[in-house]
Amino acid sequence: MKATTSIYDSIAAKHFLDLQDEETDPDVIEQALAWAESSEEARHAFNRVERFWSGCDGIARSPDALERLRGQQAAEPRHRGWLPILLPTGLAAAAGLTFAVMTPHPGSPLPGAAPTVTHYATEIGERRSVTLPDGSRILLAAASGVSVDYRHRQRLITLTDGEAIFDVAHNPQRPFVVQTGSGTITALGTEFDVNRGPRDVTVTLVHGSVAVKAGDVDRQALRLEPGMQVRYHANGRIGRPYRVDLADSLSWQRGTLHFSETELAEVVDQVNRYSVVPIIIEDPSIRALKISGTVKLDSVDSWLRGLAVATNLSISETGTAIRLHAPCNSSIV
Repeated sequence: MKATTSIYDSIAAKHFLDLQDEETDPDVIEQALAWAESSEEARHAFNRVERFWSGCDGIARSPDALERLRGQQAAEPRHRGWLPILLPTGLAAAAGLTFAVMTPHPGSPLPGAAPTVTHYATEIGERRSVTLPDGSRILLAAASGVSVDYRHRQRLITLTDGEAIFDVAHNPQRPFVVQTGSGTITALGTEFDVNRGPRDVTVTLVHGSVAVKAGDVDRQALRLEPGMQVRYHANGRIGRPYRVDLADSLSWQRGTLHFSETELAEVVDQVNRYSVVPIIIEDPSIRALKISGTVKLDSVDSWLRGLAVATNLSISETGTAIRLHAPCNSSIV
């Protein structure tokens, strides 16, 4: 058993040394990562490196440290984990390993380690920008949430609520996948917006390329071009892509929401992310009412007054909610 463990320790050290070289061929990186997943013993070997990284903060590094490692025989059990490896930041990201002062970054586990999931969320009316370990950025709209699970072969993001713009750092070896509702959006290096509504998900591509897949896992992914938008339903049905005005579609970044012939139910759902007092549609008959116009997010009350005039809806406020009713003879604003 000791000899077998020593062999795995030696192989793990070799693969880490391959990753140390800034000119390492991508195929070599791929082989190293594949080996790390090949068996339980391989994972344990990489875990020993992880434990070293977690505990060796501040240890001095001599210039010949790697040379000593190259000539080192497998360590005795009491020395296991003493593998002083330095990974360049670029290769670390490519390999799924991110570190600062020799400490693994939360959300970027070493090969073989259990994935770490990080959650980010915004409150009603709040927007937040998040920079991920690889340089990708997420801009969260109000009342929105994401879970980030960075693995060494995939960057997996789950949009749990609301809307977000993803500006993705290019890395073909670690696809960036956003999953929400009944589908996924996969990108290699691009910028796109995902808006999760109560009934469907809207994907808008700013630049680059994304593959959108919904429903049946065997269904072919749909590729978007910049300036295009597509929707998929909770039941997996996906619509046809169509061209949009990006300035209007992404206007929430500038503090406004722009709607064109949009159902009232969808409008209210998005406005509620920015309204301290929730808006409730009391009558199902008006949910499909088509609404056009612009909502300034810092003056939702003004928009409601204009909505009452334009549609003759009855609007009542109780202090805990703003309620929309079908048109009647009088309107309370």
